[in-house]
Amino acid sequence: MDELDDAGTYFDLGPRKITSTGTYHYMCTRNNNFSNRSQKGKLIVSDSLLASDTIDSQGGAITMTGSSSPTSVVVPPGALTAPVYMEVWELKSTEYTIKTNPPHSDLISDVMHLTPNGQLTPNGMQMKVSMKVNENVGPLYDVTVYRSTDGTSTWVQLESSKSGTGMVSFQTASGGHFVAAKSVAAGPTTGLVLGLIIGVILIILIAVLIRKNRLTLSGYGGKI
Repeated sequence: MDELDDAGTYFDLGPRKITSTGTYHYMCTRNNNFSNRSQKGKLIVSDSLLASDTIDSQGGAITMTGSSSPTSVVVPPGALTAPVYMEVWELKSTEYTIKTNPPHSDLISDVMHLTPNGQLTPNGMQMKVSMKVNENVGPLYDVTVYRSTDGTSTWVQLESSKSGTGMVSFQTASGGHFVAAKSVAAGPTTGLVLGLIIGVILIILIAVLIRKNRLTLSGYGGKI
């Protein structure tokens, strides 16, 4: 059986132009029929924004550049016990939702992927994350952030707060996939409904009073 190990000891493939995003695999057939891991590999090409850094026990921050409202992750001192290489990706939600079941139908942000996945701070200390949203959310809406460790259909709702600068802030001790969605706020909606009900009641009362006054005046007119 041919073990595909007849290639020379050196081969230069030369540069290759990549014209689209995707995952590209490469391999070499030299030596021990693929048993050497260094002979195989893959290239992942993406048009998503990426920021990365190695953060240790002194803490630090990773900030996405190229935006007036950059996404950032702040790690407080003492949260990590050893250096950790971390990456922050911004994945387009319109492309990402094709591959997974989104947690909400009204997403207002890209999908932020913070790596490594899973628990990052051994002592449970929270990292502060500020994530950019793609639209200004008015007072009638709440913003909710969801996290999924592996980016599948299992999402966990996180406590978050929105600001008027196109950002939403939340805290997490874990890496994974994060996305923001908007929903109608309970408080303003309740107030609006109550206001409409009170308005309808007032209109009915006014109509009843007007009708009653007309009948009273009509009765007096018959006696004069």
